[in-house]
Amino acid sequence: MFGGRGRGPRATRTAGADQEAELPLTVEEAYRGGRKEITLNGPDGPRSYTVTIPPGVNDGRRIRLAGEGGRGLGDGPAGDLYLVVRLLPHPIFRVQGRNIHVDLKLAPWEAALGASVPVATPGARPR
Repeated sequence: MFGGRGRGPRATRTAGADQEAELPLTVEEAYRGGRKEITLNGPDGPRSYTVTIPPGVNDGRRIRLAGEGGRGLGDGPAGDLYLVVRLLPHPIFRVQGRNIHVDLKLAPWEAALGASVPVATPGARPR
């Protein structure tokens, strides 16, 4: 009817909705990158994912898992799942944007005379 050939209930295709979840990371995990196993609860129960974290990822960055979002209707494709990186508080390091800050305890004469001081980094502890 009205020239809409082949448009029955089977022809309805709707893409699934994109979804978003938080991905908590330690400063060390964000610095090194690598793979992390996470489990998220969804409408169909818990699902596990292996996420590849790029080295140097910063707070607020979105990591896309294509086709892991909401299911599509009919033959529609699934949406994407976006994981938003959230850096956990750290006892030594403070992260501001792409910079890592650490407090050093120095005597004024050490700073004035150019003393060598070991500094911890997310990649390694000082020796």
